[in-house]
Amino acid sequence: MTVQKTETPAYVTIDRAAQHFSVSTSTVRAWVRNRVIPKETYIKLGTTYRFNLRDMTEALLMYEQSESPNKKNEHEPIKLYEESKLN
Repeated sequence: MTVQKTETPAYVTIDRAAQHFSVSTSTVRAWVRNRVIPKETYIKLGTTYRFNLRDMTEALLMYEQSESPNKKNEHEPIKLYEESKLN
């Protein structure tokens, strides 16, 4: 008997990415616009984006580590994500 794993697709929609990180789609768009997540974490086809969740997570962690503790960030990516995972 073979057990199949349910895997997250390699690339997901902006709605799914926002849901995964417990943020709004506007926040994900702001991350793209402000280069919080690099171009390597997503694919843009016309006006449609597809995001790689694993790459996004790594990029957001790196971004948070590079931010100064005294600098206030309008979109606090990982803190929101981590808080949602604790509940």
